[in-house]
Amino acid sequence: NFKNRAGNAPVELVYVLIPNSLSINPEVLKEGTVRETYKTRYEQVVEAIEQTDARVLDMTDIFLAEKEAGNKIFYDTDSHLTEYGGYVVYKAICDILAEKFPEAKARDLSKNFTKKTVVCNGGNTAKSLGLDTSVVTEKADFYTPTFSLKLGKEDKDISGASTYIADYDKYDNEKSMVLASGTGTLAQRMIF
Repeated sequence: NFKNRAGNAPVELVYVLIPNSLSINPEVLKEGTVRETYKTRYEQVVEAIEQTDARVLDMTDIFLAEKEAGNKIFYDTDSHLTEYGGYVVYKAICDILAEKFPEAKARDLSKNFTKKTVVCNGGNTAKSLGLDTSVVTEKADFYTPTFSLKLGKEDKDISGASTYIADYDKYDNEKSMVLASGTGTLAQRMIF
């Protein structure tokens, strides 16, 4: 369908597949936990897409290499990617785009972002276990771009509010790794 819509334009369909935290950090499972011999849904999806002419960007090996290098891809108390993990995905996507569009290369994390380490309240995993997330905490690195996120023409939404990414809160509060939710937040306004 996408290729039909593109007409004669040379397009490539790329699926970016993100494994879950247990695939990258199986050591957090209880000792003696045995994986069944069947293929996971994730593995089935990878195999199915590989049978098409679409390109598969499976982040598993990239994440495992980052983990081996000592980088934290997933939070300890939350099931989501860390901001560093998100950067790794962004860079992998930009590497593909830069093959045809060199100007689409990823911004350098050490040169174009300021890192701040914050002790955060526990995330969704701690919360779902019924733990007090103000007691169960973890250190998280947050990255702020040193460049402007006010790109292109400013559009207003129906209420007249700005649509610039930089104008929205990313997290619930300064000690949270949980995305802000509710009316007027970035999580609500963006399509992930």
